[in-house]
Amino acid sequence: NPIILMSDHPTIGGYPKIATVILSDLSKIAQLSPGKNISFKKVTFIEAENAFHENEIYLNNIYSKIERV
Repeated sequence: NPIILMSDHPTIGGYPKIATVILSDLSKIAQLSPGKNISFKKVTFIEAENAFHENEIYLNNIYSKIERV
């Protein structure tokens, strides 16, 4: 079974790295409870970059609303 190592992971040390989770999905994965079923989708670099920019716009909108308060 694949495992997902987050930013505080130790060195890979014997685990083959078969994939990388795109940056815009890391926060979603971090909120999952252990044992939760997930699925993966292969994306191109361009798709990953577009998802990053969409997430950046979404977060900037949230931050701008917080700053007004």
